[in-house]
Amino acid sequence: MRTKLVLFACLLMSAFASAQNALAVKQAEAACGDPHVSFDVSQNNSSPESLLIDKGQARVYVIEDAAYNPFRVNPEASPTLRLGLDGQWVGATTEWSYIVFPVDVGKHHLCARWQSKFPGRWGVVLAQLSATSGQTYYFRVHVLNGAYAPDMEIRPVDPDEAKLLIAESMPAVFVEKGKKTRSH
Repeated sequence: MRTKLVLFACLLMSAFASAQNALAVKQAEAACGDPHVSFDVSQNNSSPESLLIDKGQARVYVIEDAAYNPFRVNPEASPTLRLGLDGQWVGATTEWSYIVFPVDVGKHHLCARWQSKFPGRWGVVLAQLSATSGQTYYFRVHVLNGAYAPDMEIRPVDPDEAKLLIAESMPAVFVEKGKKTRSH
């Protein structure tokens, strides 16, 4: 009888810990947007338009680069990342592309999430931003050998490195699937 009681207590604690972990993941991923929204992404090889920002806003660049992956099954395939800010998608990128968007002054939460046709919690990376009026912030999302499971990191980069990454990339043009208007 005592063994059954100990086993029951262990199962109960395990279930409680699992529920806490699921809640913590959900709270952490609150920076992302609706998981059911997906995007079609292409690259624009024309000169990028400069983004004008209003007073009380900052400018954010997110640049996606992908490490060479010789094991990729389809060489034409490239990872699509959905980019979120404070729980709303602000756009999407594909390897060696970037987006730029305005943010209001204050603390924000960034999310980059691998877009996949397969169910489950695919790669998610998160970062925090404290925006100051008139400033420009740069973040790099580096995708590492994502042939079978994505491995990504997001980090702020200094303006010099960002200018180099932007020069090696193209502006992303994205459209939410099911909608007709394109954004960049």
